Amino acid sequence: FRDEDHQTALINFERESAAKTAALLSNALIDDSHIVAAPYFESTTGSDEPEKEPENAQETKPKSRIAAEILANGYLLQDHIVAKGLEYDSKYHLSTRLTGYLQTLQANMKNFDEKYRIWDKAMEYNEKYKIQEKVNNVAHNAQNRAVNALQTPTGQKVHDFAQQTLAQIAAVHYDAKKIQSEKLIHQATANAAAPAEPAA
Repeated sequence: FRDEDHQTALINFERESAAKTAALLSNALIDDSHIVAAPYFESTTGSDEPEKEPENAQETKPKSRIAAEILANGYLLQDHIVAKGLEYDSKYHLSTRLTGYLQTLQANMKNFDEKYRIWDKAMEYNEKYKIQEKVNNVAHNAQNRAVNALQTPTGQKVHDFAQQTLAQIAAVHYDAKKIQSEKLIHQATANAAAPAEPAA
């Protein structure tokens, strides 16, 4: 559905948890437009427990991880949306389950290494071919070249431009937080000033 200023879409998700993840994005800013995501139907399971899903499904990821991925892809999320994801993770212990999975994976890798001695073999090759020493030399040379490049007039201009850009970004974030704080204070003041309704 579409009018001059808005678009509406009905999206059918395979799993209810995918729809819940999408609902967490309500009020997100995507491509310079605020979106509203809400369920079309009420919950069909009648339970707050998440359904069982394949381990590699997007819905099994902690919501904070999904928010981080969205931010990493250049989208903007307001702090309260990230907070909703953290609240969801806390409620369903997704981060704890992920940590448990990673610990199991780490233990399995350790057992595999003990059985096949892969780390020892890698260290043997490193000593024989001086791989780590060569990597360190390349990194050191690259760092020296970068430092020398910054000493040139062009390098100084690039450095100054980058510093100016970072300062502007920090100022925008500071102003956004300040405006948000002012709105919260204004809302709290307005709510406190509103007369209480008499009990019926």
